[in-house]
Amino acid sequence: TGREWVKPEYDLTKYTVKRMVDETRMTNLFLHALDGKTNRTFAYTCGDMKIGDSAFMDAMKNDFVAARAVRNEMHQINEVDLYNTDCYVVNGETAGQMIEWVEKATETNSLLVILFHGVGGGNDLNVAVDEHRKFLVYLKQHQKDIYMAPMLEVAEHIKQWQQRDKQSKAMRQATNDDHQQMLKQLGISTLRPGANGNDPASPNAANYDESKANPYPVLPDALTFGRQRKRIEGLL
Repeated sequence: TGREWVKPEYDLTKYTVKRMVDETRMTNLFLHALDGKTNRTFAYTCGDMKIGDSAFMDAMKNDFVAARAVRNEMHQINEVDLYNTDCYVVNGETAGQMIEWVEKATETNSLLVILFHGVGGGNDLNVAVDEHRKFLVYLKQHQKDIYMAPMLEVAEHIKQWQQRDKQSKAMRQATNDDHQQMLKQLGISTLRPGANGNDPASPNAANYDESKANPYPVLPDALTFGRQRKRIEGLL
C-alpha cells in the first residue's frame, strides 16, 4: 500500500534478503571503482526496512557505517541507533520552520538529520528555492556554534563516541563489581558515610567552623618539641 508507483521489478515485496544484499554490495563495488571509498552510509528506500518479516540491514551492517530512516525525531548521541538513524523530511517547510528544528537540536544537544528530496521542483517532496537559500544562510551564520557535516562523518563520530562510552561503562561496572566482591570477602555490609556538605543538621555534616577544627589543642608529650628534645638529649 502506498507503493503503487514502484515498478514491479523493484518491488521489495518480491525481493529476497539475499537479492537485496547482492545488489547493494554490487553497487558498493561500482561506487568504489569510481571514488575509491569503502566507508558509506545507507538510506532506506522510503523507510522500508524489511523484506517480508526480515530486516535486511542485519545482513549488511558490516557494509555500512550507518543507515538513515525517515521518522521526524532527534536524539542525543548516546541514544542514536546508527542503523535506524532518524531524520526530518523536508516537504514544503519554510526556512523559519527548519531553523526551529536546528534550535531545538541545539537546546537539547541532539542529532538533527535533514533530508531534502527536491529543491525548487523535481520531486513531490519539495522545498522552495528561496526558503532553502534562507536556511543555508542561517546555517552559514551559525557554523561556529553548530557542528554540521555529511552523514558519513557524523556517523563515524557517533560510532567512535559510543564505543568509548561502552568501554568506559564496562570499566566502571567492573570496578564496582570488584569493590562489592572485596566488601563481601571482608564481611563489610555498609560503609561509613563521608562528610555531608549539603545538610548542616546531618549527623555527619561537614564542619566549616574553625573553632571546632582542633578538638585537641593540648598535644601529648610525644607530639611536642620539648618531649622530642628530652628524648634526643637522653640518647646523647
